Amino acid sequence: GKDDSTLKRVLDELTSGLNSNDFKTVFLTILVARQSPILPFSLGNYFVGTATTASLFPILLATAVGVLPLDILYVGAGAGGSVVLEKMQEGGALAEGVQAAGVLATLA
Repeated sequence: GKDDSTLKRVLDELTSGLNSNDFKTVFLTILVARQSPILPFSLGNYFVGTATTASLFPILLATAVGVLPLDILYVGAGAGGSVVLEKMQEGGALAEGVQAAGVLATLA
């Protein structure tokens, strides 16, 4: 059907980008794939491993750059959570607010 042809066209475009001899084209193709909310990371790994003839360097570089935004977000969330836990141990209004939010989330 129409959906099959659209998927085939997208995969063909990705494959042609991955099989390009141009460093910039390979880099940008991998970077876009790593930023895509539609393409799961592990599926992207399989696709890149089976569909590319590109050298390893642009793939590794684009992957490193492509995962940075989410890595920064995860580190920030972890650091923020750590601060909240420390404040909760001290007691006070923040601890009571977080506990109340936890109770409400449990009841919802």
